[in-house]
Amino acid sequence: MISAYLLYCGGALSPDDAMEVFGQLRTRDGKGVTIPSQKRFVRYFAEVLKDRSLLVSQPVKLWSITLRFMDSIERIQSMTEAWRVYIFDRKENCEERIHKQKLNQLPLATSSGGYKELTIPCGCLELCGDIRVECRSTAYISSTSVFHFWFNTTFVSRPEIPGVELVAHGTSQRARFTVNKDDLDGAIRLGTIDASLMNQLQVQLEFDF
Repeated sequence: MISAYLLYCGGALSPDDAMEVFGQLRTRDGKGVTIPSQKRFVRYFAEVLKDRSLLVSQPVKLWSITLRFMDSIERIQSMTEAWRVYIFDRKENCEERIHKQKLNQLPLATSSGGYKELTIPCGCLELCGDIRVECRSTAYISSTSVFHFWFNTTFVSRPEIPGVELVAHGTSQRARFTVNKDDLDGAIRLGTIDASLMNQLQVQLEFDF
């Protein structure tokens, strides 16, 4: 909130400057805004200040979510067997789960870059506004969050946002939003085995817009 206000009032000229100023004034170690999704939304706000029409949420259609790993097929299959991916839609401060997928039901493919990929088909799922994606593991006594992250649909087709690119798809374009391990909220908290598996984890979402 304060970082966004610094942008609004001219106390900072860029999202990174705003978060740095806030960190220096608010904390001893300079780490003010540390949650990746919060940083993402500060960058969204900077774009809104340039174009107020972005205040109106734009709907998109989600085609797929792909988890990409750099590890052996055996380790990936073993560790993700109990993983579930959920999509939540936020409406008026309430969350509604709109999609769920067990990863052990998916084939594991190898991409040209050496990544092993688990792709979740989403069937052209229509989304609008603030969306949360969460991966949970049922391998423990209680269901445990592996990672989660937030995004807003208005910004997934804007290449000026980190992680967003437009890719050719037939005669049209799709938007691809890539979230690297360091941009996931709450990742790497399940012990050393899970942490090593997730060291180069990427999550990619593809949209029509």
